[in-house]
Amino acid sequence: MTKKLLLLLMIFLMMGNLSAQDDMYLMWSDYFDDDDPPALKNVGWLYYGESDGLVGQIIEQRDGELFIEQGSYGGLVGVGLVESNGVPAVFPDNEDTTKQLLLKNDYSNPNQVIFFKVRFARWRNMGATTSFFLVSTRLEMTDSTESVPDADPTVQPGYALVLMPLAKAFGVGKYQGDLAVLNPAGDGWKFFGQGAYLFEMEVNYLVKFYLKDADLKVKIWEGTKEDEPENWLWEGTDPEARVSGNYTIFGAVGVPPQAKDGDQLYLDDIEFWGWKTTGVADQSQNGKANSFQLAQNYPNPFNPTTTISFALSEKGQTELSIFNLAGQQIRTLVNAELPAGSHSVVWDGKDANRQAVPSGIYFYKIVTNNLSETRRMVLMK
Repeated sequence: MTKKLLLLLMIFLMMGNLSAQDDMYLMWSDYFDDDDPPALKNVGWLYYGESDGLVGQIIEQRDGELFIEQGSYGGLVGVGLVESNGVPAVFPDNEDTTKQLLLKNDYSNPNQVIFFKVRFARWRNMGATTSFFLVSTRLEMTDSTESVPDADPTVQPGYALVLMPLAKAFGVGKYQGDLAVLNPAGDGWKFFGQGAYLFEMEVNYLVKFYLKDADLKVKIWEGTKEDEPENWLWEGTDPEARVSGNYTIFGAVGVPPQAKDGDQLYLDDIEFWGWKTTGVADQSQNGKANSFQLAQNYPNPFNPTTTISFALSEKGQTELSIFNLAGQQIRTLVNAELPAGSHSVVWDGKDANRQAVPSGIYFYKIVTNNLSETRRMVLMK
């Protein structure tokens, strides 16, 4: 397959069935179809391990899917979790590079539509403590001094979609408190809604989890994207919404497993969609109004040049930079104090050394007045 055909396929996958909604864009995605068993590049996933008290967890790409098997967390609970904010890569041999990527913390968004495919391969417990599948999001990085900064769901609040395949049920809620995430029946949880769904083993389920400001929605169905039902399975609101946090966790939680006996699941086709203008900055920056608007580059895809436009509502020091898929800054287009108003910059597809860059996905990021935004673009030669 030619490079051009490969790029066209990448663009098709990036568009998805949400592309018809003009106010949305694909923040990040992972289809687990690269040659990367640890699942550390394309999208870099963070795992918990023995240093965190989690023993025996297995996470690896298998035949184009991400496989998760629970380990034992301190002998108290069975846990298998992966976490990301959409960071382009994790480098096990270079923690400093990984840390700098994570400190950017701008690859995701608290207002989002999470789409994914899940298949339950082995699910064991249907007792007083029912095993469940968890999508926990709007998690925040609070300790930037860690060698690999992340979000810790055992101490930080989060919103969650819970699927209980053996109990044939689902729920949407949020939790807060030390270890609260591990016990949805505990006092640390507040559920906004619950319902029934007839889950079965070894069946691919497609899930759409919608979070925008205080609104929350869920769809679950079998088949393909084209089979998506028109109506939401559940809709609700949080009267005390917290719209902040960029990290998301997928995983399985249940009773402590015996050796090689943990709950198992497969994930695939994960997509995170966001809104071009969300108002999130108003809430995450102590009420400070969003001081810029960053438009999608045009044309996109492009060859060899593209125009990036943005608008500033107030005067300020502004930096506009280009990054490659590994998160490396390859060019700074603007680094100056600019007046309020509309601005446009042309990128000629060259790096800081004036060398033409290869075809692929690139990011452009604007930073001004302590706020930032990042978008993707495609260079296709």
